Amino acid sequence: MAAEAERRWKLGGRVTDAGHHDCLFVRDLSQVEADELKAKFREVHELAEQNGLTRVLESGDRWGAVLDAAQEEIELDGAISPQSERAAQLELGAFVRFCERLVEELRAEATASETRPEPQAAFFAERLEQLQRTGPYALLVEAFEEGKIEADLLQLRKTLDPLYVRGFETYSARDLVAATLGGLIELVVAHFVLRESAYRALADELRPLTRSVPKGMPSLFSFIESGAAKPSNYELTDFPVFALARLDHAFDEVRAGRGQQAILELLQGRYRRILRFGKASADSAAVGGTSSEGLDALPTATVQLDVDLLGSEPIDYWAPMSDRVEEGGEGREMFLGVVQRADPDGRLVTLDCEGAAALTEQVAGGTLAANMEPAELIRAMIARSGWDGELLLQEEKKEHLPEVFDVISPLHGIEVDKPLRMGTISIVPREQEVEKIGLLEKGEPGETGAEMIAEFREADSFAVAQPTAQTVDAAEDEGLGEIDIALAWLTTRGRYGAVALPDGSPQLFDRQQALRAPHRGPVVYVCGAETKRLWLRRPAEPDRAIKRCLSDDDSSTAPPLPVKLEVNDRLALLALRLAASEADPLMQVRALWQAIESYAEKRKGERRLFTKREKKAIKKLVLDHADLDLSKRQRDRLKEAIDGLNHESLTLRLRRRLKRDAVLVTDDELALLDELYDIRNDIVHGRPVEQPPQRDQINYGISIVSRMLVHRIASLGQGEVSDVVPEDG
Repeated sequence: MAAEAERRWKLGGRVTDAGHHDCLFVRDLSQVEADELKAKFREVHELAEQNGLTRVLESGDRWGAVLDAAQEEIELDGAISPQSERAAQLELGAFVRFCERLVEELRAEATASETRPEPQAAFFAERLEQLQRTGPYALLVEAFEEGKIEADLLQLRKTLDPLYVRGFETYSARDLVAATLGGLIELVVAHFVLRESAYRALADELRPLTRSVPKGMPSLFSFIESGAAKPSNYELTDFPVFALARLDHAFDEVRAGRGQQAILELLQGRYRRILRFGKASADSAAVGGTSSEGLDALPTATVQLDVDLLGSEPIDYWAPMSDRVEEGGEGREMFLGVVQRADPDGRLVTLDCEGAAALTEQVAGGTLAANMEPAELIRAMIARSGWDGELLLQEEKKEHLPEVFDVISPLHGIEVDKPLRMGTISIVPREQEVEKIGLLEKGEPGETGAEMIAEFREADSFAVAQPTAQTVDAAEDEGLGEIDIALAWLTTRGRYGAVALPDGSPQLFDRQQALRAPHRGPVVYVCGAETKRLWLRRPAEPDRAIKRCLSDDDSSTAPPLPVKLEVNDRLALLALRLAASEADPLMQVRALWQAIESYAEKRKGERRLFTKREKKAIKKLVLDHADLDLSKRQRDRLKEAIDGLNHESLTLRLRRRLKRDAVLVTDDELALLDELYDIRNDIVHGRPVEQPPQRDQINYGISIVSRMLVHRIASLGQGEVSDVVPEDG
């Protein structure tokens, strides 16, 4: 209570000079005055931002994009895909909900207004009644409430025919939404006419306060006076200077009879929230949320989404999430991280998010360090996470010169009497390295630290790599890579089953020994030769499943898995499981693309682009053409090309399958899979992978492919309709 009583409020200016912020105070404010001003600021921002109308306009744009995609499908395939039909249903549903919410908000504000000039109030009421009783808005709301919205809205071949008829009103799929937007903007203009007198009074009240600040951005300052040299716990709220300027212009334009243009211009420079999951936008569905960050602490955020307002935007919880605010081209990143948990309550979902989640996941196994500055340790762990955000740290980063590190991994299944060189590493007897862990036992390692030290001591022998690096985390990466190559060679050599070696000499062979290859222990010990920086770490948390409760009452097993699956579907599921369980990221990528290839492969009974009869006719037409004098080699090549006309590229097969299974994906998600495919090709063809993918990228890719397979299973449960045409037509 004492701290609360010491909080002071002041009116002043926020001055920015060369990246530094200074505060120029003008006069004191009471808590009541500050609260009243902040309430007025909110009123100005709400009027200037017009979030409800913005969401309607953006939803209308997405509807137009769906129609464009459907038109292209008709031109290419003569039909509209299930993917476009599903997108259309979702987008039109979201559009109608946005419209209804906007109309209700405007009606409620008009009713609650204390100063309502009668002529303007009557004008608004007339517009509202007309919108709700006649025209495209009324048609859409009525049709949606009665469940009349069907896929025939996408039959663009009938653009000359009306989709809806009432009296003399007829609208195509595109015109229906465009005309609705026009009616809603007219209602917003009428709302501005109704609000003008109240706004002018509010603006006249705020302008003298704005002019009383001689320099900087007029702001409200709140802080605690603790007796120190500088006050602490600063908070500030800027005056809505830019919003007031835009509103002044908008009201002047409305009065001059240019209302619709004024409203659209008002929206262009508005304050807006930009919520992204990857490149997918959730701006329109964000209905609340908070974020926080602190010194030496990971940022966190809570976000609320209304699922009904997402439309067809495929929001994926495995995508990196960013929350940003912008106004007039200037903006600030409020949060960057990932979703840790999503808790639905009806159609409203609350997301708990955390920055650098990969960091917490990778250190979940434990880390024990010595002779490292706290800032260096934190930054080293951030580097392991692949996080792109910023973390506020008390200490500045200290640069170290490159040095030789000992990277020591306990081995199980290998014993040596003396050091053995293998490639770039050495395998040494247990007694030679085990005592080095004593450097970490001098302190208080704690329960987890003691467990890791015990795991280090349990080795049969040790693998030692000696990379040269600048940081401990870089040394660990390089050293473990060298150790894993040596172990891979031992596994390969152990599986060699020929009687003789390449030089002709007979070999020792033990089947059971070969089936149980040696492996690394769960921890790694890294020590710098010069700086003595060191850590003992579990590169990954022990593979222990987190218990989950399954029942018919939740959605964790929906859609139901069919009793019988095609071979391709079985292989796709098994490959995805392998991708999700593999420890090595390159092996994950390879398994992931095996899942994609199995998913995209042709199914039994699917239509082929060319039948046998058509290919035979093409051969005859081409090869027997009088003007062609072909050699036997040319004729054979043409025959081979014609026989392969039904062989689509993997990319084309994948996109066709996505359309058929109504899987909603973004272009950026497909681009991510293409990047992983390039890495897969490097792996398959033995080329070095210059930039291995981050773990978060792989997890996101796995989620995208999981989305494909879940939709595939769902289509089987709904009795998938195949394009069944015999091969011979």
